[in-house]
Amino acid sequence: MKKYGLFVHSTPNIGDDIQSLAAAQFLPHVDEYINRDQMNHLSEREGIYLILNGWFMSSPFHFPPSNVHPLFVSFHITAHGGASEALTNSRWINYYKKFEPIGCRDYHTVRLLKRAGVDAYFSGCLTLTFRNKFTERGEDIYFVDAFEPKSTPFPSFFLFHRLGNTVWKSVPKEVKAKAKFLTHRCLKKEHPLRRLQKAQELINTYSKAKLV
Repeated sequence: MKKYGLFVHSTPNIGDDIQSLAAAQFLPHVDEYINRDQMNHLSEREGIYLILNGWFMSSPFHFPPSNVHPLFVSFHITAHGGASEALTNSRWINYYKKFEPIGCRDYHTVRLLKRAGVDAYFSGCLTLTFRNKFTERGEDIYFVDAFEPKSTPFPSFFLFHRLGNTVWKSVPKEVKAKAKFLTHRCLKKEHPLRRLQKAQELINTYSKAKLV
């Protein structure tokens, strides 16, 4: 019987776990939880079917995954930390070519792989396949790691401070009055299954919101 794996994470971004939930939708069951940044440590396990979606990776020397049957879809190679150079190094090209075409989350990754001689295509983000199980929406308005007005309990995660405050000033007063602030930052040492639970809670929250 086939065994299926699902990524878990030890990053400060619970958005990685949301990516895992997007992949979990397509698995008949989960037999192994695999840390994305340590996935080269699987050599003594049986071959596991694994969707390789999301952000790769803060530890490029832990790539490629050992002893798995990978499905490359919604695959993103980051430009940070030398990953784009490491993950398109000539030593890995034959590995990619075994599983091409490679489905990429963004056109930057498509270009990286094609320049390396790997057949690749744009597949988009796997989170776009989520379906909303809730039939009604409430009145809640959420801002998620978007900017840093003084009224938020969280500092900016993605945008520069100055840009964030400029955007905040342009938000209508009636929206500001109802605004609630959330973050995708999380503890790196939190239990992986608890992180997945929190990720699902966030998805449920967004699914019922008036505006995110």
